[in-house]
Amino acid sequence: MSLYSQYDTQMALKDRVAVLHGGITSASRETLRPIFHRYQTLYFCNTLY
Repeated sequence: MSLYSQYDTQMALKDRVAVLHGGITSASRETLRPIFHRYQTLYFCNTLY
């Protein structure tokens, strides 16, 4: 999860992505969500169902 946090911060700040589709597992979603919320980046949560 620490790599998710590092990569997400890089995508939000350095790469300036507009939208992210990802975070398939619950643990990864809970890591991604606060980061993209903080940097106001649109985030879509995909499901396995």
